[in-house]
Amino acid sequence: MTELAFGLAPEVRTTDVDEAADALGRVYVAAELTPIDTKSVNMQMNALQLPLLTAGYLGFGVDIAIRADDVTAYYIDAPLSGRAVSRWRDGGLVETTTGSVAIFTPGTPCVLDWSDDCGQVCLKISEPQMRWQLEAMLNRPVRKRITFDRQLNLSTTAANDWYHLVRLLAREAWQPGGLLNHQLAVGNLQLLLIQGLLQIQPHNYTEALTESEGPASDAVAKRAIDLMHAHPETPW
Repeated sequence: MTELAFGLAPEVRTTDVDEAADALGRVYVAAELTPIDTKSVNMQMNALQLPLLTAGYLGFGVDIAIRADDVTAYYIDAPLSGRAVSRWRDGGLVETTTGSVAIFTPGTPCVLDWSDDCGQVCLKISEPQMRWQLEAMLNRPVRKRITFDRQLNLSTTAANDWYHLVRLLAREAWQPGGLLNHQLAVGNLQLLLIQGLLQIQPHNYTEALTESEGPASDAVAKRAIDLMHAHPETPW
């Protein structure tokens, strides 16, 4: 999947560290980039900026430390190759490889260490957007910041179904005649990604959400994908 992920989305390639940091800041997050044992990078970023979220592929081609002091959105990082270690100031640490996902909550500065072969699918969802979606699901205001558990295990059926939606987005992005040429399908997929994450990943509103809607079926995401393929023009 690494070669195909968001392959037709707008691309940034650079070996200059400052240019890489500038591109990262414009699309994802302001961060200080420190390559290990080298003065350059081999950055590849293919990113798709949609109305509700940003999704793309990111790799730096070198061992690198990424310091993000101002985390203002939710980030979901899923390695397609290599290894990443994420460290938070409160002592939290998450190690991810293919088959696991790190989730970052606004207001939690961190340092990420990526191996030279690390390439990740990265999602960015603004804090207001995440809150609005949860409010719609709960049918009431959300007063406190939504704080997710920091690691999502893709071994569960529900989580794997959710990640299938990410893979669908990666495969279909900018494909001529593809699913995402249908505006309603794009909107449906974005909602499924955000609301699905709120359903499958523990956070400080999980209990309220469970009481409000009941546990989500593992078959929901698969059925939604089938519906989008069959009727991409339809709002559902």
